[in-house]
Amino acid sequence: MRVIYVYKRIPHHATHSGYDQLPKYVPSKGLNLSVGNIIAKAIEVLPEKHVKPWFMPQAGGWYKKEFLAQEIQIVLGIPFHIPFNKTIYHYLYGEDSFRWGGFIPYKFNSKIVATFHQPPSVFNEVIKDKTFITKADAIVVCGTNQMECFEEITGRNNVYFVPHGIDTNFFSPSETQKRNAQFNTVSVGWWLRDNDMIKRIIMQSNKLSLGIKFNIITFPNYFDHYKGLENVNLLTGLSDEDLRNKYREADVLLLPLKDSTANNAILEAMSCGKPVLTTDVGGVRDYVTDKCGIIGEPDKDEVLIEGLRYLMKDFSAKEQIGVEARKRALEFDWRRVAVAMMNVYKQII
Repeated sequence: MRVIYVYKRIPHHATHSGYDQLPKYVPSKGLNLSVGNIIAKAIEVLPEKHVKPWFMPQAGGWYKKEFLAQEIQIVLGIPFHIPFNKTIYHYLYGEDSFRWGGFIPYKFNSKIVATFHQPPSVFNEVIKDKTFITKADAIVVCGTNQMECFEEITGRNNVYFVPHGIDTNFFSPSETQKRNAQFNTVSVGWWLRDNDMIKRIIMQSNKLSLGIKFNIITFPNYFDHYKGLENVNLLTGLSDEDLRNKYREADVLLLPLKDSTANNAILEAMSCGKPVLTTDVGGVRDYVTDKCGIIGEPDKDEVLIEGLRYLMKDFSAKEQIGVEARKRALEFDWRRVAVAMMNVYKQII
């Protein structure tokens, strides 16, 4: 079996973060399609009005010229992969790059797989015409909350839940960390985070004089959201090591969400042995259990505030929850996820 991955690196992901870690762990690897090629350069210089019709605009989504270039590579490349007999083309970010691959009429022994990451609330807003999705041989989702949506679209038994993975070797607990003099949290990212809840929790913490330090790692253009709040440390552009250190130094991850499937920050914090304080939305419970975190209801700040107060007072409980978080994260080690993904490939090839 030959596996060819179709993706583009997401710029803000750390080197050890993101779904495009998967190709590093799958035993049967092929050439990863990139956009640094003649086709991409040729398409890039074409006026938008000449390329736009090929974008399948009625489908919506985040499809761009560079992804069209990738799919042209697939069309041209499939006949040359016949000697390899069985070839899997796996689109790692289906919302972004998958449009035409399933329509190829001469796939021979090749199969098309696409992974989708957005919860139905976002997916249905982003993708309007879903016809192209029915042409994939298999759909992989990162949250069980996506299953029903995609099963209705495909009308076939070809939707598979394979969890997101985490590099548990890199994201690991500190061997030397001591108890913090000041209890502190870390919050990472912006997409689908309930940043209003984070802000309210900070304000309530300050009002109660809890003395919690809130480390928030996000993009600079979102700093104003927390402007004027005390006990807030805003960070951006961290190196991989600095990001890991912030997880390690924190007492807990504070990450209430509006919706979700998998979440990199949750997996990274758990892998560093940190309790997760989040909300019961989307696919959260596919990853976070009551043993490794505190899960509150959406828009109800009290549960997470009380969770913070509880973990501040009971250091041993906080440490034990962190141990359980690390154990849980090991279940999502990329090596285990890669085995599950290979089983999907074997079922469809």
